[in-house]
Amino acid sequence: MSAWVGEKGLIGRYLLSGVGNTLVGFGLIFGLMWAGVSAYAANIAGYSLGLVMGFMLSRSFVFNAAGAVSRQMLRYGLAFAACVGLNIVVLAIALEFMQINRFVSQCLAAGSYTAAMYLMNRFYVFENANPKSID
Repeated sequence: MSAWVGEKGLIGRYLLSGVGNTLVGFGLIFGLMWAGVSAYAANIAGYSLGLVMGFMLSRSFVFNAAGAVSRQMLRYGLAFAACVGLNIVVLAIALEFMQINRFVSQCLAAGSYTAAMYLMNRFYVFENANPKSID
């Protein structure tokens, strides 16, 4: 099997596991915004909610990772913080500089988070995952 086939499997599993987190996270984000909470506070709440579920799904379902859970949790937390930071920067640029609709801005920010978090998980958090073992 080629490396690309294995990588496509990982990406597919990552995207599938992200659907649940996305539905839950955006449900909370948009619900809070509808209730009058700021876009920034709603964004932070939504992504915080998905943190634990995201780690568990990534570790078991996506990357089938073995190894020290505590080390992976620490790395996941660091990756999450970096990706949320990127998310907030993209959100601020979209809202403040480009003046894009706040709901569309949330989606753009989510895209940046998703791509960056996959790369951080794949090459930093669960660096020893073997795509061949989970196809």
